[in-house]
Amino acid sequence: MANNPVQVVLNTENYIGHVDTPPGKNYKDFYVDRDDEFVLHQRKLLSQLSSVRQKFSASRSAPVEYVKVVLQSEAWAKSHRPIEKIFDSKRIPCVGGSGIGEMFFELRPNLIDRIEESILKAEPETRWGIDNQTGRPKPKPSPYRSEVGAISDIVPHGIPDKRKFTIEQAANWLSDPRTGGGYLIELFVTEKNLPTNDEDRDRLLRPYIRKFEQNLRALDLPIELIHTRNKWNFVDLLIARFTVEVTLAEHKKLIDFLDAQALVRRIGLPPILDKSDVELDVESETVANAPQFNAESSYAKVGVIDTGVSDIELFDPWVVGRSDFLDADKQDVSHGTFIAGLAVAAAELNNHAVFQEDPCQVFDLGLHPTDPGSYSSYYPKGFVDFLEQLDFEIIDAKRSGVRIFNMSLAVESIVNDDSYGYFAAFIDELAIKHDVMFVISAGNLAEPHIHKPWPSDPLDVLAMLAEYKYPGRDRIFQPAESVHSVTVGALNPPDVDNVLVPAQYSRRGPGCALGQKPDVAHIGGRYAVDSGLYSFARNGSKISGSGTSYAAPLVAKVLANINHKIQGGVSREALRALLIHYCTMPKALSSDSLRAVARQFVGHGLPANSNDILVCEDYEITLVFNGTLSRRTALSFDFAWPSSLVSETGACNGSVRMTLAYTPLIDDNFGAEYVRVNLDGYLRQQNTNKKTGKVGYIGRLDDDVDRDGVIEKERIENGAKWWPIKRYSGNFKRGTGNSSNWKLVVDSLTRASQAFPDQGVAFSVILTISDIAKEKPVFNQMRRTLQTQGAQIRDIKTALTLRP
Repeated sequence: MANNPVQVVLNTENYIGHVDTPPGKNYKDFYVDRDDEFVLHQRKLLSQLSSVRQKFSASRSAPVEYVKVVLQSEAWAKSHRPIEKIFDSKRIPCVGGSGIGEMFFELRPNLIDRIEESILKAEPETRWGIDNQTGRPKPKPSPYRSEVGAISDIVPHGIPDKRKFTIEQAANWLSDPRTGGGYLIELFVTEKNLPTNDEDRDRLLRPYIRKFEQNLRALDLPIELIHTRNKWNFVDLLIARFTVEVTLAEHKKLIDFLDAQALVRRIGLPPILDKSDVELDVESETVANAPQFNAESSYAKVGVIDTGVSDIELFDPWVVGRSDFLDADKQDVSHGTFIAGLAVAAAELNNHAVFQEDPCQVFDLGLHPTDPGSYSSYYPKGFVDFLEQLDFEIIDAKRSGVRIFNMSLAVESIVNDDSYGYFAAFIDELAIKHDVMFVISAGNLAEPHIHKPWPSDPLDVLAMLAEYKYPGRDRIFQPAESVHSVTVGALNPPDVDNVLVPAQYSRRGPGCALGQKPDVAHIGGRYAVDSGLYSFARNGSKISGSGTSYAAPLVAKVLANINHKIQGGVSREALRALLIHYCTMPKALSSDSLRAVARQFVGHGLPANSNDILVCEDYEITLVFNGTLSRRTALSFDFAWPSSLVSETGACNGSVRMTLAYTPLIDDNFGAEYVRVNLDGYLRQQNTNKKTGKVGYIGRLDDDVDRDGVIEKERIENGAKWWPIKRYSGNFKRGTGNSSNWKLVVDSLTRASQAFPDQGVAFSVILTISDIAKEKPVFNQMRRTLQTQGAQIRDIKTALTLRP
């Protein structure tokens, strides 16, 4: 039985030090020995710039114009961005992006001539040099040729980039009172994000921004202008909200104006937040019981952001607080009650080991009106009002000890690959502002989009998904792409053979820009009248239901219990890392052929019980490092491999798992490249070259990323490389290397032209080393060795209360 606590390294900051950036830069020639093609490409870019100049002439009132620079897929890497010579970042601001490898630049008329001159400086012929390491010929292009070759197209920013809807579609959508009736307007530049260190740009653009808003108000339309920057930091939107019902012609007048404005980057429609569709039985007569409440015990707490929790006697000791924002008499609290019942009594109502997590108390944040007609009376400005109310309610819930919030509500829109959702960005801001974590459901499919039952044979699974008639329509719903939240997919309850497979209705990832979503999965019930998942009905009776809405609270209570059992609390990064580190992939999804598919449906898998997460066996040890990287720093932790797992020749055996979680800088202005800072982890073994005697380090872990294909490889690497949760593993059955000296490293990388955040990047990395045979005393050996070398380690349940 596991009884050794996970160990926290208290002095992680002692192992974070400065790192030097390698000097120089290697330029890549994207047209090696294709000189005729390069010349044609060069002429194409010059022609496209001429079109930009013509647009300037047609729009004399605009002091700037915005262009989209699309890169070749081979040039997506940071080192290939054309921001040194062609679009000189010192003179030409990069103001955002769209898809991967798509950049928006701000141009003035005189800069177009400069860009043309730079393009013409690119030599038309392939130049060759000698590789210093191999002595072989190697292309040696100038930076001009390299950057020109990296660019695929230069196109003016136009209406197709601004909006994805027709005026008729917009008018119909905004007629729903739940929208708040407003268009969401993103500007390339606002008074808030104008740089303070560029007086010329400020002098040029500030009057232009103000003039734009004056002209907007002068349209003689019944609109109210709302700046989200007045209350929010992460999302700077201008909302043009109709205050009365208007005609299609008035919608057209507003849209025509916005379409013509160079300053307008994107026009969006407001999300409609709704609870996920569920399949519920009629309320039964079966009496259900909550677990026995012990007034002398301390319980973890989960906030339930939903329709409300039924005010019934069996819930009395388990509900620690309620929001009184909505009129309870007009609410259908079935959805929220089912969710709260799972947080409290899933183990009592569902007889299987997968539900045996410690019960939690709940805080009822009944904020979602179930009557669509009354929505506008509570939230006249739509989702922005909802979020402002949630911002207020979180304060009260935190006073009652809530840090984990279950939000089984979704926006009825799938995630986009080229834009980070507004709702997700607002949720991220609330998480950081209040130091809390949201658990969000992936969203449910409805007929006819529902998947067929999951086959038992992996090849049949691939065939079933390949034959799916609605490709792309089954992606996760917003705001499930939220970087700082945990997103949950649904599994069927275990069958008689204890097999777990994805539920037919569960939506699939990936998230925005192929980021890994969902994060995990739990039991959500089968797609059947009797789903096999049970909780409480409004009257306290036992009832079955299905939906990703009901998988989410089972994960929320795991997180709440981890947080509760660690005295003094734990960082959000460590909470996520601990949850992910101990996830297991259901056996039915563990086939190599299903690796990518499984990740889309269940993420990293099924979370372990919180009690098992915080302890380890004698034959293993788990270490937790919490820290913050600043500019040009890295974690470098030297340690010795457990002596019982080292052979006489220095070969090391055993298995290793490592999980890294960090809180990145997010900027939704950059579309698919919204994650602006990347952290990566490495486990390296000292290696001595037998021929030269030179000592170096070799990386020994693989990550969880699929790397099949060429172009697809680039897309996946961009989706995973910049994703703030990473898992690595290694299995050294026959021993590896010739030294017991190892090094754990965590370093950082920023996007091109992105400054490292002043506050640094907080991270948590978890490392588990174990004996494959489950025999050697790894825990005691390594713990003693680490203490001898000066590492300050403590049991995780008490470590944070002892931190100076």
